[in-house]
Amino acid sequence: MVTLENKQWGVLVSNTSVTPFRNVDILCGGNHLGKDKPIHFEVLPPGKCFVSSSDKSKSIPDSGWGKYIPLSEGASWEPVMKGKEFTVIEIKFQDNIGKKWRWSSSLGIQELAKAN
Repeated sequence: MVTLENKQWGVLVSNTSVTPFRNVDILCGGNHLGKDKPIHFEVLPPGKCFVSSSDKSKSIPDSGWGKYIPLSEGASWEPVMKGKEFTVIEIKFQDNIGKKWRWSSSLGIQELAKAN
């Protein structure tokens, strides 16, 4: 979780590879919807973006997360380091060759089994 220069808070998402990831779900704590609504990207291109936490009174019922905002190289942001709830819990994604993966804070990175 981070805050931008305009004091919006949310999640900084970074894809440092040269290829996009697909079907990305990022489960975070600290959003007013709790741990039930992941940030979802059908396609996550290389680069950095910011996804704001929606204002509770203005949030879309099924989301709780704001729009994808691409960040330029010089963008200023600060990590949120107060409160245990402001953390990434789990990330699921599919790589460029179709393998599915899950990263969690407790188990690290794991390849997911193929569905038959």
